[in-house]
Amino acid sequence: DQCYVVVAYGNSSYAMRQCQKFHYAQKFRSLIMEFDLVCLCDIFVAWSQYWHLFGMFIGGVVATRLLRVLSPRRVYATGIWALLGCGLITGLVNDFSLHCAFRCLSAVSCSFMITAGQAIFTDITAGKHRQGALLMYDTFWALALIFLPGIASFAHSWRHIYLGITLPSIAIVVLLPWTPDSPRWLLKHTKNSRDTVDLILQAARINDRLFKVPKDLPLQLELLREKLLDQPPPARWLELWRGKKRVKLYMIVTHMALATFLISHMGLLLNIRSFGRDYLAPNTMGIGFAELLGCFLALHLTFHHNTRKWQWAGGFCILGGLVGCLCWFFSDVEMPEVYEIILWMFFAALPKAAVSCAQSMILACMGELVPPEQNAPFAFSVVTWARVWLLSASFLTMLKQLHIALSLTAFCVLVILGGLCTCCLVTPKKEEPKIVRQTSQVYHHNIYNTHL
Repeated sequence: DQCYVVVAYGNSSYAMRQCQKFHYAQKFRSLIMEFDLVCLCDIFVAWSQYWHLFGMFIGGVVATRLLRVLSPRRVYATGIWALLGCGLITGLVNDFSLHCAFRCLSAVSCSFMITAGQAIFTDITAGKHRQGALLMYDTFWALALIFLPGIASFAHSWRHIYLGITLPSIAIVVLLPWTPDSPRWLLKHTKNSRDTVDLILQAARINDRLFKVPKDLPLQLELLREKLLDQPPPARWLELWRGKKRVKLYMIVTHMALATFLISHMGLLLNIRSFGRDYLAPNTMGIGFAELLGCFLALHLTFHHNTRKWQWAGGFCILGGLVGCLCWFFSDVEMPEVYEIILWMFFAALPKAAVSCAQSMILACMGELVPPEQNAPFAFSVVTWARVWLLSASFLTMLKQLHIALSLTAFCVLVILGGLCTCCLVTPKKEEPKIVRQTSQVYHHNIYNTHL
């Protein structure tokens, strides 16, 4: 144990004494070295990750409330400026408590941007474009994982990594003048539709679509504004549970599925540290590619196997989780170290791809399971519930102290449970007559359209 040393007393007596000071020989100065967390590195690393996840949870709740009084673009801009400030401070502080506090605030800022950004692009897109954008959201997270080892290869300290992750956000600040606001939010919360007219005309001009703008656009937007103001308030949380037994079943299994997927999604990533620090960079890239594969699979299933997409995604999760649990049969097998790492990564990457597939599908398509007036409270309830349980992900990785296969198996069991819940979902068939549906689609497209 690196935390204790054997001290000799006399000729035959020995005693164990805990080390009071450490000398580090590595070229890279990690967070553990900076704050002398050698003997408690696992618990303190998990504690640091916990505050990041807690910030994501708090940020989502606060951002949702802020959107009632502030436009999505303002919330988005607040998030990016706060992220730059808090991210830079996180990489410069010399106290572990301050490090955790500003890491939490950085996560809150990220959650502001995620919540507001999603509100914007779900308003300015429609149909397959909207669904595709939601499904492919996680691909950017996967790409970040793939490029992260490249940033880390030039860093000699954990501070450099934090700065390398934060500073590219300046590109988003540069793009802020071209970031649109939510047209429907402006119509609903402003006294006239002039700002919305200017926004849509500017978007049409940038995208070379002015010829598609109707001549009576201000009148159509006024009609839409009246319609939005006359809408009944969103359903309350308790109202989501009323109705047929199928509705209650969908509520339960969706909450359970996303909670298990978020835990395993983050946990499988954090758990690759248990496969050895020497292979951390290639393992991180491998997990990123697995997640990328899962997102593209979700896109394929949604667009080409829409009627049975939930069962396909759930079945893939069950298969991936079962394969991951097979790691126990190889945990004590003697083999070269490289082959051992490849085998462990296979057992981690397959359930990771399955989780990315099902998680992306639930986040993008769970609105299909409830009536339109229940979409917003249903999504808020499911995501908030899942983020509460996500707080346990960093601590589940500590099971590796008992056995390297135990933590991986715990996440694989969650993947299987989430897959079983996903298989219970079925998108309700719309009973609306074809002629009425087509007329309604044309009507909404021509009169109530804010898509840019």
